[in-house]
Amino acid sequence: MVNESENFVVVVDWEFMYTASVEFTDAPPWWLLLEKLEYWTKGFDDWYALYESRLRVFLQVMMDSEADAHQIRNKRPKESQRLSSRMRHSLESGDFWIMYARFFGSDTSDDNICDVWKKRLHLLEPEEKEIMKKHVELKIQKNETRLLCWDPDQYTLESMARMEA
Repeated sequence: MVNESENFVVVVDWEFMYTASVEFTDAPPWWLLLEKLEYWTKGFDDWYALYESRLRVFLQVMMDSEADAHQIRNKRPKESQRLSSRMRHSLESGDFWIMYARFFGSDTSDDNICDVWKKRLHLLEPEEKEIMKKHVELKIQKNETRLLCWDPDQYTLESMARMEA
């Protein structure tokens, strides 16, 4: 984004942006294993055990961040104000599975969910289709290596050490 003087003042990374129902806010991220449950070859119990361990780390880091943010304002957060608490409750109550089914399910027709997006391609301009094609090719390439593109900083290392202790 630029200001009135046409100087860049902010850059927004829209790569992982999408819109969804507000109910998805409280659901913990399904993508912590980078593999959907449906494609997990070792079965549900194996997927869930690994997912739950990753989710514990994810939620602990989120809780630490929430505490830091509230500490800056010199206020102790209420449990209801913590997204981490609402995410944990979503998994424990089973709401997570409803959101997971809504996200991956097709409630509009009996079409194969993998093909539903094709019906909307005509809404894109040719340039947008080309950009989308290049983006998909890049994501497929990156998915083959499954490398994480960040080095843990000191805060992350300390959080990981606390989790292991």
